[in-house]
Amino acid sequence: QYDKAAEIYRTADAIARAHNVMPKGGSSRGLPFLMLGRIARLQGQTEKARGYFEEARKASEAWVAEHPNEATIYEARPLARIAEADAALGRKEDAMREAQHALESWPLSRNATVTPDIAQIVAVAYVWAGERDAALQLLAQFAKVPYGPTAGDLKLNPVWDEIRSDPRFN
Repeated sequence: QYDKAAEIYRTADAIARAHNVMPKGGSSRGLPFLMLGRIARLQGQTEKARGYFEEARKASEAWVAEHPNEATIYEARPLARIAEADAALGRKEDAMREAQHALESWPLSRNATVTPDIAQIVAVAYVWAGERDAALQLLAQFAKVPYGPTAGDLKLNPVWDEIRSDPRFN
């Protein structure tokens, strides 16, 4: 139900404001654009996806730039989202650099609940950048820890379709 999911993400900020649950800083930090980009990509809407990924990168980068002295979970995910957006936009070198930065900034020893989420976003970046081995290694590492990717996500989430047939994915 891609169309229904896209509508939810298009209205996410307004819904969050209406229910007084807007994240710290009053911004979604690029998440709706990233998800809309994923949806458009999965539907084969390349140009539409490109626009969303450009917006996701811009919003995530702006969030990180606006909060340079805050090393909180609010900066963690935008760092990884920048890597995913770069990979989706075909900017492999930038994506790999940003992915490494996100993983180095948030090792598992720093925050055991946030780091697995970052690793999953980075794994998507790796897949889209053509770095399947790195994606599979990261997923294998974090599938064994609490808050890592769930069996349901790995089995059903279409972002993993490109690597699901690899025997190492199981």
